[in-house]
Amino acid sequence: MHYQIYWDLLFFNAIAWSFCSLCLTNQKNWHASGLGRILVAAILFGGGFTVICFLPLSAAWKVILGVALPWGTTRYAFPAGRGFEFRRILETYLTCTILWGSGVALAYRGITVLWPEGAGMMTLLLLEGLLFLVGSKWIARQKRQHGRMGKAKLVNRENVLWVKAFVDTGNTLLEPISGKPACVLDGAMDSILFTERDLFRVIPYHGVGVEKGVLKGYLLPELELELEGTRIRRRNVYVAVGLRSVMQGKEACLLVHPQVLEDHVREGRKRKGEQTKNDDAAATAGEITVPLDQTGKKECRKTDGRSVLHRRGGHPAAAIGAGEGSANDK
Repeated sequence: MHYQIYWDLLFFNAIAWSFCSLCLTNQKNWHASGLGRILVAAILFGGGFTVICFLPLSAAWKVILGVALPWGTTRYAFPAGRGFEFRRILETYLTCTILWGSGVALAYRGITVLWPEGAGMMTLLLLEGLLFLVGSKWIARQKRQHGRMGKAKLVNRENVLWVKAFVDTGNTLLEPISGKPACVLDGAMDSILFTERDLFRVIPYHGVGVEKGVLKGYLLPELELELEGTRIRRRNVYVAVGLRSVMQGKEACLLVHPQVLEDHVREGRKRKGEQTKNDDAAATAGEITVPLDQTGKKECRKTDGRSVLHRRGGHPAAAIGAGEGSANDK
């Protein structure tokens, strides 16, 4: 029996197949990569798969290239140095591909038996999309039920702190100048991780029973999270020191902002008529002209429409009234 295979249909179907598998892998691993990089990896997979199928190669070479191709495209989609274990990513990719692909194959086989006239490329693509949505919903449900608790390692120079972490979807707290997401740390851990030498910024927030409040926010050099067996590393993450009322009822000592888990977190946001501010502490300090050692106390004054709060030790920390977030909207 002979079959006619059209290279263009095979190419686009391989792209769709790889894109769905990589997206499910990305969702399972807390969005470790960006959508654009995944799309490029899927296109590379589609091209490589089509070439392997049509090149006059021996069976052994096709097997070798068939094994190397998914490894290479997955490696491109989730490159090294982004703070996660590639072995875990590859295991998830193979699991998603086998389970999701088996479902697509069985469903398509059933259609060809029960309704031969309905078999075709469009039917296959529709099945892939439908089962992709089912798989995505299932992963989201599993993460809501079991996947939000983990542990975190916070590193601030020589100070290292291990705490229980919780991915809190109710945490919408943002550092107001850069617009970066901010995690919330139990206030009892403040003295363990940070010292008087560390600069801090005042982050406005609102929560249950607190209409307008402020938290001290530090720029943490390194944060390492372990969630569902996935290790995620992030650098220069803002951590707000929470009050007892903010952390009340939480089993964890660190409330992780969901955006911190996303690889494509915005480096900052642009305000109307204003460029994104530099997060460098020296640049922030350069905007202040009244040092603490000349006043002998904390002092607050306006600079270009922003409020600037000095802290003990002579170093200032900028704060802004806009962009308030909630440390606990639940």
